[in-house]
Amino acid sequence: MDVLRPPARLRRALAALAIAASVLSAAASPADAQQAAPAARGPFILGLGGGYAATKSDCSNCGSGEEGAVGEDGATYGDVAFLAIAPMWRVSAKAAAGVEVQAESSRENARSLYVMGIVRFHPWAARGFFLGAGFGLVQVKSTLLLPDGSNGTGTYRGIGFEYGVGWELLKDRPISFAPYGAHFVSTLASVTVGDFTGVNVIGNVWVAGVRVFFN
Repeated sequence: MDVLRPPARLRRALAALAIAASVLSAAASPADAQQAAPAARGPFILGLGGGYAATKSDCSNCGSGEEGAVGEDGATYGDVAFLAIAPMWRVSAKAAAGVEVQAESSRENARSLYVMGIVRFHPWAARGFFLGAGFGLVQVKSTLLLPDGSNGTGTYRGIGFEYGVGWELLKDRPISFAPYGAHFVSTLASVTVGDFTGVNVIGNVWVAGVRVFFN
């Protein structure tokens, strides 16, 4: 008889667990219905961001030995701060799309501005992880030393794209924020500085910062 007691106790324990699970499931149903309310948020999202960026600019003929070369391989490097504003609209429970404007602080007497169409995608609607991508226009204003010794300002425009990842904390709240990292790549085609023309100018910017979303 003692041999039969453990299975009997196990069956009673399983029965108790089943009853408890049924009670908890019934109690959780109203709570789930109440938590579904955040899905009714408005379609508009305003994103604000800022942080640190590491930059690298290079061109096809900026290598060592070429006129205008900077550094060992002709590339120029910089550390800047950036600010971004991004009005977006929800297109589904997992995705939002909109426009992003990002401005950088001055670097080597130059300042960059990005205006891009962007998409933010959450692979899991209930989790904070998201992917970001964008494509649009880039403008660079630079102070130039002209051949006659005077200073001037050159404005160059091109195209660029970005991709990045982040994690939205306090998701589905009126105000949420996200640590975020991204890589921007841009091309300005040819750029003339004094009597030197850089061909196929490429810019790379790696950013790390925080974004705040007003949902």
